[in-house]
Amino acid sequence: MQQLTARTKASEMGVFAAIAAGVSLLIAQPLPALVPALVDLWLWQAPRVSPAGVAGPLGEALRRSPGADPSLADAIMAWGQSGDVAAIVGWFVPSLLAGLDMVPLRGLPERAVIDPGVGGSILLAIVMVILAAFGVMAYKTMLARVVVGRRAVDRAYPSEALRNGARYLGFLAMAAGAILAVVVPVAAAAAVAGVIGANLIPIVGLLLSIAAVAATVLLAFVGETIALTGAGPWQAVKISAGIVRADTGRTVGLLLVLWVALVTLPEVLAPLGSNALGIALAIAIYAFVATGLAMGRMCFVHERLPVAGGPARVRTPISP
Repeated sequence: MQQLTARTKASEMGVFAAIAAGVSLLIAQPLPALVPALVDLWLWQAPRVSPAGVAGPLGEALRRSPGADPSLADAIMAWGQSGDVAAIVGWFVPSLLAGLDMVPLRGLPERAVIDPGVGGSILLAIVMVILAAFGVMAYKTMLARVVVGRRAVDRAYPSEALRNGARYLGFLAMAAGAILAVVVPVAAAAAVAGVIGANLIPIVGLLLSIAAVAATVLLAFVGETIALTGAGPWQAVKISAGIVRADTGRTVGLLLVLWVALVTLPEVLAPLGSNALGIALAIAIYAFVATGLAMGRMCFVHERLPVAGGPARVRTPISP
């Protein structure tokens, strides 16, 4: 079979060629699609851990705050009533049920509800973020291995996945620290301005939103970089930003295509939720499509690593 590289596939047609390369690799090694399927099976069958203990007081506090967006408070309150703390894992690993309103899915059984209260909800949320960090890197490590021409899982895989999970958890801690370092002083300044009669909340909100979008784009490939190169958190941040700066147009195009696909697909599959068999089919379809897109994203990053300052040694041949 003809030997192809991620660079050859992705450079012919850019974004869509990278996605096509990812799907072809997934067909050859479909094991990574099992990870999002397992996450959805958990969200389907396991008890729901209610976040009401945290969401209720937080939503009420926002409602009482002058200048706060009422729709945000309503969304938090609604999440407290029907959300699942365990779905945090699905915010990192592709998940159909974590991003879908499960109320209309008649095939879903009535799940038992666990309400751990305020302290328990916070503790479980922290645990779920840690699990999500290791889970998403277990997933992306599989994808990276396939992209560089290795088996998705072998004897070396567990140690690689654990190391990459620890690196990604370090990145999340670094990102959380940076967010707090920016948001806390800005919020304090806006509060002081409000006391003297100057409402800076709309302006501050706009500026923070712009900064959040820019950071999301620049840091979009941190997980892929760690999985492909084993880079530490700060090095992965620099490489991700370098990829975005080197090919901004196609990077934004890829992220938009992936976003539209992953937002639209759950709604397309929702009609299958009339019975248990339909939900199982929807989970399988979503897991395959989402993993094909994630593999394409990995191909996109793999092609651009040397340009962004990443190691060229990961450019090994792929044989789909």
